[in-house]
Amino acid sequence: MIKGKNSIAFLLLAVLLLANPMLGNLCLAQKISYAIEVDTETWNSFHININIDENDATSLVFVMPAWRPGAYVRSDFGQYVSNFKAFGESPLPLNATRLNTGQWNVECGGSTSINVEYNVDHSTSRFMGKHIGASGAIVDGAMNFMYVRGMQDVPVSVSYRLPYGWKLASALSSTDTYFDLKADSYHDLIDSPALIGRSEEYYFNVGRTTFHLAVTDTSLMRMERLLIMTKRIVEYQGNLFNGFPFNRYNFLIDIQDEGHGGGGLEHHNSTRLTFSKRMLRNDINQAARVIAHEFFHVWNVKNIHPAVFDVTEYTQESRTKNLWFCEGVTSYYADLTLLRTGIINMHDFTSYVERSIEKLQSNPDRLITSVEKASLDTWENGYHSQGISYYTKGYLLGLLLDLEMRRVSSNRISMDDLFIFMYSWFAKHGAGYEERDIQRAVSSLTGVDFSNFFDYYISGVVELPYVKLLKVAGIKVEIETKEIADIGKIRLNDADNSITTLDRFGPLAKAGVKRGDVLLSIGTNQVRRPSDIKRLVESLSPGLDTEVIIIRDNIKTRLTASIGTKDRVSASLSLSEEISDKQRDIRTAIFTNGNK
Repeated sequence: MIKGKNSIAFLLLAVLLLANPMLGNLCLAQKISYAIEVDTETWNSFHININIDENDATSLVFVMPAWRPGAYVRSDFGQYVSNFKAFGESPLPLNATRLNTGQWNVECGGSTSINVEYNVDHSTSRFMGKHIGASGAIVDGAMNFMYVRGMQDVPVSVSYRLPYGWKLASALSSTDTYFDLKADSYHDLIDSPALIGRSEEYYFNVGRTTFHLAVTDTSLMRMERLLIMTKRIVEYQGNLFNGFPFNRYNFLIDIQDEGHGGGGLEHHNSTRLTFSKRMLRNDINQAARVIAHEFFHVWNVKNIHPAVFDVTEYTQESRTKNLWFCEGVTSYYADLTLLRTGIINMHDFTSYVERSIEKLQSNPDRLITSVEKASLDTWENGYHSQGISYYTKGYLLGLLLDLEMRRVSSNRISMDDLFIFMYSWFAKHGAGYEERDIQRAVSSLTGVDFSNFFDYYISGVVELPYVKLLKVAGIKVEIETKEIADIGKIRLNDADNSITTLDRFGPLAKAGVKRGDVLLSIGTNQVRRPSDIKRLVESLSPGLDTEVIIIRDNIKTRLTASIGTKDRVSASLSLSEEISDKQRDIRTAIFTNGNK
């Protein structure tokens, strides 16, 4: 007999099934299994199989996500899918119709077991570098696994069919064998990337929580140092939130020969990281910054998150005004973590702040576009747009908001308290916050109305009060502006100096230069490597016509560009020696260990 709340739920389910036969059909499909294997002939694609048992639907829609959680840019992954086929019990293929770039409708024809197969092309480098190579690969769930519309909450399994000798690292739980994993839902499946290939593995524990590092190449770095830094980061951030919301966590680290930087993407109980050998060789602290940023996302984004992030479909964007908080303040806390744990010193920290001030103050868009609008516009503009960065301004807002909260509360309330409050109030109840809840939380904690701060600096475009608020911790700031030559924003490929990013309104674009062109020289200066650009531009004279030589379609072409001007901002921070007890207390608390 079914009693109480269970009986009500049962009756409600029965009503829903009678009212919507398709819903009932979808609910019967309790077994969805995926299989993935690498194309070992070309090493540039994955082959995916999806099998659905106990199917009673007349048709099913298979959907490739248009974006991935944590990366706020539309990617339309369906464009990389080929050879989509569907089969039932009969050896003849089922009728499958491509509805648009990322959706396929399959007529089931009475089959209770449906099998779909397709290929996903990874022949070119995309998000955070190349995904597949002869020694290993990164499996990004959203880029590879389709979902069946209406079945996103059904438990799934995934089998990795790997070349001989390859290992598998993933946050998903194993089933009967090492290569067969399970997920509670499709959402969990795509939130659990995998590193497959010939990797080295390392482990450490913090309390009862196990941390696993899988690394593709350790030839250029001492793993002992990376492990020590990672453990310090994990211990500090876990202590801040009084523990971890999981029993196990994976760091999936892909070391690549190309490039000069690094990046990461957060997931529920893992993160995938890509570091170039050049970055690890030159400054391993940059890797620590990325690790600290991505791990802080455990709380800020994966648990404390805007309500709009609670999605069931992956075809429409989840827009929020609060990416400045999700990403920029996370970057601030990443650097605070490194400072408070001794991985970097105060000079390193202030240098990071100086670079952020210079970047923001050099961008004229700061006086036009609010950081909230920049958060919304990223879906159209992408990460490398000409507009202000919610990472950069959000970083500075995190620091200044932290200082202002401490100032008005006599150092009783800080940004630490804000995160702990939001974690307890929202995350632990499984709820997302609304657009103005951050302001409401700050005002509630401090007992001071922060609406002007948010209206001026976050919703508005008023210049940030660096001098006033840095003084709260006894820090002097000097900002100088100088007019210099400008060719617009430009990025070159390390391999061949081809242009990957170009300011479409800048002098080079106006002269006829396009993305994909190989840049040979500007003026009398040859461009031998991407790092030459900064030095080269500094030697140019603003306002003069300058010859630009490029190669396009294997033809050398000479163009004439009129060099523009821009402001170069220099920021300098210094610690005042003669400060009040209150300034000293705030400086010690915020930059040492966060304690009041």
